[in-house]
Amino acid sequence: LPVRMAVSPALERLAALLAAQGGDQLELHLSDKELRVELRDEILFPLGSAELGNEGRMLMQRMVNLLSHQEARISVEGHTDDLPIATKRFPSNWELSLYRATSVARLLIELGIPSDRIQASGFADTQPRVTNDSPEHRARNRRVSLVLHLVGEGPPAPPATLPANA
Repeated sequence: LPVRMAVSPALERLAALLAAQGGDQLELHLSDKELRVELRDEILFPLGSAELGNEGRMLMQRMVNLLSHQEARISVEGHTDDLPIATKRFPSNWELSLYRATSVARLLIELGIPSDRIQASGFADTQPRVTNDSPEHRARNRRVSLVLHLVGEGPPAPPATLPANA
């Protein structure tokens, strides 16, 4: 039988606070080392856009009010569905997913989260939550994830610079 690691009480408290603030706008996944907060894209962005809407900005403000009291590293991940996009601004889902992640990261910084606690990544359609076989499933796959690691409780922070011999 696999050994189940104990979940950090601090992560459990943070998950409960976020659940109370976010209501049905957030989906929370708690493991022994991280808290993953899934934000549906329609809350944050219009379809095919990376400009944060008012509802998304208000939700992020409520979240920052809680996160600013935590010593957590935040990985912001952008995800899309598998429908291709090919605009001048977003030649592919790679650019769209990364731009969405960086839009959220910039807002977190603007709202007071220190920039050295944040990283942003775009995954395009490479990490679907469900198959992209219906409009409802595609909507579930279009999301931004905030992965929270409490300082001292998760994987090490990424190095600020590369070693000289890299």
